[in-house]
Parts: sequence; C-alpha cells; structure tokens
Amino acid sequence: MSTPSPARWPVAELDPIRRLDVLAAALPGVVVQHTVLDAPFAEVWPFLTDFERSVPSFDSSVRRVVVRSRTDAHVRLTAWSFPGLPGLRFEVDVEPGFCWMRSRWRVYVVGMAAVPDGARTRVAHLEGSALPGARLLRWFVAREVASDVAGMHRILDRQTGGHAGG
Repeated sequence: MSTPSPARWPVAELDPIRRLDVLAAALPGVVVQHTVLDAPFAEVWPFLTDFERSVPSFDSSVRRVVVRSRTDAHVRLTAWSFPGLPGLRFEVDVEPGFCWMRSRWRVYVVGMAAVPDGARTRVAHLEGSALPGARLLRWFVAREVASDVAGMHRILDRQTGGHAGG
C-alpha cells in the first residue's frame, strides 16, 4: 500500500510592487505611493539602490547616507536627517526590483519596488513606522512619500533630458 502524498499548498508569486503593497496593507502606520518613471528599469533600479547617492538627492529630509557594509542581498547603512540628531541605522534587504529597509526597533521602515513596463518603470515607494500608534503620523508620512516620489521624477528628468513623467 502506498503512502498518500501530502497536500500541496498553493504558491502565490507576487511581483515586487505587489509584495510592497502586501507589506503596506499589513502595517497600518505606513504609506505607499505608486508612479511610473519614464526611464528603463536598467537605469532606475541601479539608481534607487545606490543609496549614498540617490537617497539624499530625492529625499529632502535625508542629508547623508553612509553604507557600512554591503553584499549582493544585504546592506547596512546609516542615514542622517536633521542636524544634531544621531543617524538612523537600517538593515536593508535588496533583490532585483525590491528593497526593504528597517531601522532598529521598527521605528521606521522604507520600501522601494520597481518593475519594467516597456521602456518605462513602474515604481512603488513606502515609508512609515511599524510601531503601535504610528497610524497617527500617516498625514506627515504621506507628505514625505509624495515629496520623495516627486524627487525621483526630478532626478530622472535631469538624467533623461527632461523626458521622465509622473
């Protein structure tokens, strides 16, 4: 007599943007915004994950980022926002089209996701806190995320000669 095979669980494969949307749905203190950049994925993703260069250029609340260590899939970095305040350390998981940053004690999380869309790139950007009560700051975080997305467009407009869209 043969042993019955175990039931197989369904497999759900999500593209990077949908993965970020699932995280946004699970964390009530975060905000996610979607956009389409008029630049190819091969230019957008390396730019977004060049944290020391890109983040201070598109995020007006970040003055400086220093990468402390980096492998293909993991980055440790420190980001400074306001003069006189200590830098916030992040553990960052990176894979093609998906980036998840989390600070100590879940004070702040940041996510970026991108997928090719022909010659353009669909992008999602998420920020906020995973702490209880963080929902109260969503109005502020929403302004930050919108500013960051506008900054991404501004930088890519400069790189692509004014052809990026929003």
